[in-house]
Amino acid sequence: MKFLTLLFVLLLSGCGTILTNIEMDKPREERDSIVRQIDSRVYSGTKFDVLANSPEQGSGGNVIGLFFLIDIPLSLVADTLILPYTLTNEPYGQTNE
Repeated sequence: MKFLTLLFVLLLSGCGTILTNIEMDKPREERDSIVRQIDSRVYSGTKFDVLANSPEQGSGGNVIGLFFLIDIPLSLVADTLILPYTLTNEPYGQTNE
């Protein structure tokens, strides 16, 4: 059981990082609603997890947000590892419009 849990965590580690870097290649109108709020690729996975963990006004909570809360440190590590990639693919003064 511990092996399956560890495998599950490793497979999902940095999920926000992978998602946002794929979505950032799409035109702004076609992106996921949360990814549209992110202006830069730099640490975009961590930003995504924080935004996804925030419950909407009057919703009473966000059960799925628990997953993103767990993913924050994993995305932080993944974002740091791919920082050279995100910096070279982030044109100076980009507005992502």
